[in-house]
Amino acid sequence: MPDDYIKVKDNVRVAIEEKNLTGKEVSPAPVTPEIETKAKVSSRLKLILHPRRQKLQPITNGIDFLGYIIRHNYTLVRHRVLNNFKARMRYFENLIRNNNGRLNAVIFDRLRDTIKSYLGHFKWANTYRLMQLIYRKPIMISYLNYKGV
Repeated sequence: MPDDYIKVKDNVRVAIEEKNLTGKEVSPAPVTPEIETKAKVSSRLKLILHPRRQKLQPITNGIDFLGYIIRHNYTLVRHRVLNNFKARMRYFENLIRNNNGRLNAVIFDRLRDTIKSYLGHFKWANTYRLMQLIYRKPIMISYLNYKGV
């Protein structure tokens, strides 16, 4: 399938696959980055861009995608995901504090599910230092040392 390539800074190419309405393949045409890209999206692809939601940014800022910021050589977890994780851990700390500092089976199951979910998300990014900080938290120490009743 032929691709149209839009050249972006640092020779990064964004491929846009397309077919016309008859189902035949469309031959690639040279496109200049900013001006003709908007015209191409609106005319050839039959899409309408929202006027206030368009952001052209340098590729060095990375690509925000599914809770990650993807950069050339590495991947980061978004701040929003980290803040949600911190808020969830504070919630569990309050639950444990309200339960006289004890971690019962119900709280442990919910805490385990939450921690495994976030750690599964974090493992796809470059998070070595983040993981070191997480495992030093008191709630993680109590989670790791939980023996059950």
